Parts: sequence; structure tokens; C-alpha cells
Amino acid sequence: MNWESLKQVYDDHHEQVLHVAFDILQDYGLAEDICAEVFVEFYEMENLAEWRVKGWLLERARKKAVRSLKKFSKKREQGLIVEYKVERKDKRWGSNGKER
Repeated sequence: MNWESLKQVYDDHHEQVLHVAFDILQDYGLAEDICAEVFVEFYEMENLAEWRVKGWLLERARKKAVRSLKKFSKKREQGLIVEYKVERKDKRWGSNGKER
């Protein structure tokens, strides 16, 4: 596959791939990572019928995101990941981010 072909496929489908990953992970950074991995795998593929490209990309993104979510959940259960919340001490800002 040449660079122009990859660029065209990326331009046509990256938003949908990112959306699928984000819907599962609820983390934009992780979804971007999944999206990048999917397109690298796509670039390295030898043969894929043109009519199957979109389906393959979306299914690959879904599978990678689910696998990533399972790994994250397992690490959290094992106590390897600690979640925390940061509370704002400055009360003059409302929940909408605007000054009261």
C-alpha cells in the first residue's frame, strides 16, 4: 500500500475508528492510541478487499478497545492502578467552568 492510499483511507475513516474506541474506553487519549495502532496494522496488511476496509477498521478498533479495557480492569482489580479525584479548592468557579 502506498502513502496516498493510506492517507485517503485514514481521512475517510479515522473519525469513525476513534469514535468506536472512545465509546468503549471513555478516554480520548487511549482511543487515539487504539486508532493509531489500527491504522498501522492496516498499513502493514498485504491484501484486503476494498469493500471490507471500513468494516475491518471498525471491528479491529472495537476488539482492541475491549481488550485494552479488560487489561485496565484486571490491573485495577489487582491494585496496580489507583484512581483518584482532584477536588477544586477554589469555590468561585462553577461546575460549568465559568466564574460565579
